[in-house]
Amino acid sequence: MRTQKKDILITVSLVVHNQGTLLSHAVKEITDTLRKTYRFFEILVIDNGSTDHTYQTVSELLQHNHHVRALILSKQYDAEIGYMAVLDNCIGDFVILMDIASDPPAFIPTLIHTAQRGYDIVKTKKSERDTSHRMPLLERVYRSLYRNILHYEAPTDTSDFIIFSRRAVNSLTLFRNKHRYLHYLNSVIGFPQCTLTYTPRKNRSSDRRVKNNIAAAYRFFDMIISNSTLPLRFAAFVGVTASFLSLLYLLYTLIVVLVKKKLAEGWLTTSVLNASMFFLLFIILTILSEYIDRIIHETKEQPTYIIAEELSQGTVADIKQRVNVQR
Repeated sequence: MRTQKKDILITVSLVVHNQGTLLSHAVKEITDTLRKTYRFFEILVIDNGSTDHTYQTVSELLQHNHHVRALILSKQYDAEIGYMAVLDNCIGDFVILMDIASDPPAFIPTLIHTAQRGYDIVKTKKSERDTSHRMPLLERVYRSLYRNILHYEAPTDTSDFIIFSRRAVNSLTLFRNKHRYLHYLNSVIGFPQCTLTYTPRKNRSSDRRVKNNIAAAYRFFDMIISNSTLPLRFAAFVGVTASFLSLLYLLYTLIVVLVKKKLAEGWLTTSVLNASMFFLLFIILTILSEYIDRIIHETKEQPTYIIAEELSQGTVADIKQRVNVQR
């Protein structure tokens, strides 16, 4: 007996940059997988400023696959901005983010089935850990600071292979931060979530996410500054403490002047004091400058990303006109 196809609308999104050689095969795999069970689906391709033949590949896909819709961004943006473009423009009841280089399309039905059990966000964790560039002690420090500063349990070995319900998508699009971290925002909205383990593809690598210790450190500090005022409070505390110590030193100097009749020249003490004060001063200025830069960037009246062109035809275009994505 033939199984009746489910009448929910699925969006599978692919944020690609110079991955034209992988795109055709990935779209075919996704299409073949979804056609077995689902009647309505779209494959949303976000071309994140590719300079290879990705645009030509997308144009060819549109000729024979009416499930494909593409947004061509005007330049290359951060991957998180690419995800924002997905959430802003997807039309599905369930929306899937995946990396065509490492995430298997065969796992998509498992994600959808799990989400339909009542989870608004289903995250994934790779079964094989990438041990390159890993420093366990540093990771533990980061996780502890995330927990204590942001009250956020930073995920371990999670990937960007995620499925969202429509209400999760609608909630995430309310956040218009230009410095975004999707995994952190997932924890902020507070809907039911779970994590599945999957086996990534072998012998495939993605040039979109190169993880190393420098990138992890930058991500940590940027995330803290974007989502917490604790560094600013620390700067204020250091400034008050330095001022108080300066006042104590001034009192100490006055006492010494009153007690001792002859004083040696205080070149060393003065030099140490000046160096210490300038050190503290520049730490404070550095933190303040980061916040000022963030305020200026966030308050600029300009779009977070620019869509140069939208490509769609056939089934997806018809569905898009009938669907209210805010349901």
